[in-house]
Amino acid sequence: MQEELNFIQIQLWVLIGLFGLFILLNVLCYRCKNRDKKQNEPSFSLLFDKDQLDELIEQSSKHLELYPNHSSALYFGAKALIVRKQFALARKYLERLSTIEPYLLDSYQDMIDDCKKHENS
Repeated sequence: MQEELNFIQIQLWVLIGLFGLFILLNVLCYRCKNRDKKQNEPSFSLLFDKDQLDELIEQSSKHLELYPNHSSALYFGAKALIVRKQFALARKYLERLSTIEPYLLDSYQDMIDDCKKHENS
């Protein structure tokens, strides 16, 4: 009886070790995937701060082809488009952003209103 309990205990420790290894590998894979994604992602805010608006518009549109719901590309792309007076496309970016992150709508609602106003005039 004691031998059977010892065998079951060893099996449980092996299972616990395998589960721990599985969790560790998942965490490592997740971190590697996010690190690679961040390295390939352009810094839209930095481009806007450096006043490289044409490059920002180009990179944000390319990035949005791959990741259509990327909030940073939508926001900073819309800001650059507004500066370049491309209000129709900027409004589309901001409307898509409002469906993705509706809780931030108050922070850029004035930009949407400006786009609508300039489109109508």
